[in-house]
Amino acid sequence: MSSAGKKKPFADAQAQLRAVPLRNQAVEMQPGGAAEVRIAAVPVTYPRWLAPLARWLGWTAEKRKYELDGLGLAVYERIDGRRTIEDLMDWLIEEHRLSFFEARALILHYVHQLMSKGLVVVAVRQGAADGGGEP
Repeated sequence: MSSAGKKKPFADAQAQLRAVPLRNQAVEMQPGGAAEVRIAAVPVTYPRWLAPLARWLGWTAEKRKYELDGLGLAVYERIDGRRTIEDLMDWLIEEHRLSFFEARALILHYVHQLMSKGLVVVAVRQGAADGGGEP
């Protein structure tokens, strides 16, 4: 197979570890039913071309709500715009006595889930593979 048919990864492993998750500032956190549960309310926005169709179909929700608890909530609360993916992994390794690979899999999974819901974005630093750059 030629290399022309292969997709280049978005970021190599080192750049992924140095990436910085950032909270969506539009998210409103609300208390949940239990003490260790929080509800994240994310504003719903539609592309310009889809907005008329959404109104016609009755999609009138202004916010989507997601329940965060347990480890998902703990990860979200540690996302502060300064900590890298690697920092979150180090916390998980210390707190829960996991291996590097277990921590990496869990953190990347949770961050991906938070991204898919619109709660966070991830900034990959320019030159992250070299250890430099800003997010």
